Amino acid sequence: MSGNRGYKRADRVARGIQRGITDILRNEISDPALRKLVITDVTMSDDLKNATIYWQPLLPDENFDITPVNHAFSRALKRMRSLLSTQMQLRYTPRLRFKYDATIDEARRIDGLIRSLNIPEPTEGPEPTE
Repeated sequence: MSGNRGYKRADRVARGIQRGITDILRNEISDPALRKLVITDVTMSDDLKNATIYWQPLLPDENFDITPVNHAFSRALKRMRSLLSTQMQLRYTPRLRFKYDATIDEARRIDGLIRSLNIPEPTEGPEPTE
C-alpha cells in the first residue's frame, strides 16, 4: 500500500478536481460571473462518477445573488468538463454539479443569534480566593 493510507480514492480525486476547477476558472473561463469565486470543497461519489463542487464569492456579501453565477456555471459546464478531462487521468470524467457553499452565511446567522442573547461581558474584579 502507498503512503496514502487512510484516504479514499474519492477524496484524492476530489482534491485533484478542486485544483483543476480552480485553475480552469482562473485561466480558461472568461465569464465575469465566474471570475471572483473560490472553490471551497469538492465531494465525490465513491464510484467517481459524480462530483459536487462547492463555491463561495471571493468577497462574501450579504446581498450576493447566486442566480447569475448558477446560470454562468450552466453555460460553462460542458467546456469545464472537457477541460477537466484533459487535466485528470480518469477513466470517466465525473458529472459536475456546482453548489453554493452557505457555510459563511450560516456562521453569520449563528453569530447574530448569539449576539442577540445580550450576554454581558464578564467584569474584571478581584481574583476569587479559596
